[in-house]
Amino acid sequence: VSTQSTWGLADHNELFTSNTSESVFDLTYDGKPLEIINQTPNNWLYLTSLLIPANRSIPKYLHVPYNQIVLAPPTYHRLKSLFVTNSLYNNIIALQLDTLLNRLEPKIDILSILARIIAMGRTTYFMMPCRYSNRSVHKIIRSSINKVTSEANQLGVFMLDVSVNILALIASKSCIQPLVQVIANKIHRGVRLKWCYYPPGAKYDLFYRRGEWIQLVHRYVTQWTRAAGDKVKTIRHWKPSINLADVLGWGLTRAQREVIFWDMLTHGSCPDPAVQNWLITSGGLIERIDANQNMIPNQHPEGKYYIQFLRMFLCVDKWSNLTWKQVDRYEGLVHETLNGLVRFQHTKLLTRNNNVTKNWNIYEFPDSEKVNEEVECPMCNRCLNHRFHITKMFRHNNRSLPPPECKECWKCQKERHLGKGVPLFQGQEGCTDVEGVGSDHSIQSQYCDETQIRPLMRPSTIELKERFIDKGLPLRPEMKVDS
Repeated sequence: VSTQSTWGLADHNELFTSNTSESVFDLTYDGKPLEIINQTPNNWLYLTSLLIPANRSIPKYLHVPYNQIVLAPPTYHRLKSLFVTNSLYNNIIALQLDTLLNRLEPKIDILSILARIIAMGRTTYFMMPCRYSNRSVHKIIRSSINKVTSEANQLGVFMLDVSVNILALIASKSCIQPLVQVIANKIHRGVRLKWCYYPPGAKYDLFYRRGEWIQLVHRYVTQWTRAAGDKVKTIRHWKPSINLADVLGWGLTRAQREVIFWDMLTHGSCPDPAVQNWLITSGGLIERIDANQNMIPNQHPEGKYYIQFLRMFLCVDKWSNLTWKQVDRYEGLVHETLNGLVRFQHTKLLTRNNNVTKNWNIYEFPDSEKVNEEVECPMCNRCLNHRFHITKMFRHNNRSLPPPECKECWKCQKERHLGKGVPLFQGQEGCTDVEGVGSDHSIQSQYCDETQIRPLMRPSTIELKERFIDKGLPLRPEMKVDS
């Protein structure tokens, strides 16, 4: 029986010794320095959802290594959304499972969540809550698997086969808690391609067998592709990563989103630069995926409009104090701010003086070097002036790739925004309002998880509605909101 405050994981150095890059998702990170991060290479990726105990105050800044991404606290919605994404992590950690169950609203028991957590990783480490410490660990895991698999419909856990080990017994104030290691032998999950509020309805089956390649099988749930037959994607080299759409949907500070944006500008611009085509991968760095898609006329912004497109999706543009919505119009997919004064359409940013006139004007961006747009990191101005011509990745060359100043700019912005640590005082809001919300604030006929029976408003929209619109208050002082 151990009484160490490290919960015993740090005593098991042999569990985290791989020299190859791996991913770790700590769903119940308590805000203290992670001891295991010091014994793994810098190319590991740590995703940590902040769950600070009630008896400790939230620090103004949280000092963490760059390969540790600090996410917003876990909520029922965030977890349910994560469980049906197509991610599979090397290691899942849930040592504060008791605290998590106490914080979640609505309240759920361990049987409703444990198997879903386990199905997200090859190996899972969790601490059995005191309220269940007198029950068999194996029986609880088996009961959770039976419950969760019986609830799966189109999405969710269909099959889960695991091996269970008790690593240690940890003495707490209330009981002796088993530190449990669960190794997944087989996983079959119904998953979405992207974070739950994206309009496309593509669903996959994720198949994982220990020691074998991972497979994603496309179900072709949309009518116009069903005739094409199943599409099997065998992933021989599964990157330790998380889709950027999932990270933004979960919630980051503004400073973290800013640094991600500048990291994106170090890459060549390729077709379909939407947020779901980017990953946060080894070392916490950004990587572009699906970069050799076919070019579609009038669908790929370039230059300053490409930069604005990325800023809009990351909620870090000059209009980020407004909320974007996605409107499906006859002229194509359009993004607008809720006040109706700013629109992104046909690869251009448009503005108008009021939401009554139908006349939109193309917004002309100034020369960044002439106006010295980035005063604190002046090397960024040349990066912002780059033409960012859209082309397939394999066609990029030294003339089309971003200039060296973009890499130096990213380093400067990283120090500027995160040099003191992650500024938790900024809040950690989800940034997904640019996708999947109709003009009436409802989800466009898409379901979030396997237990949702009808389209629901996203929590961020509900919060805005309850806090501002229902009370007749503007979303921001400079905004005018229609009734």
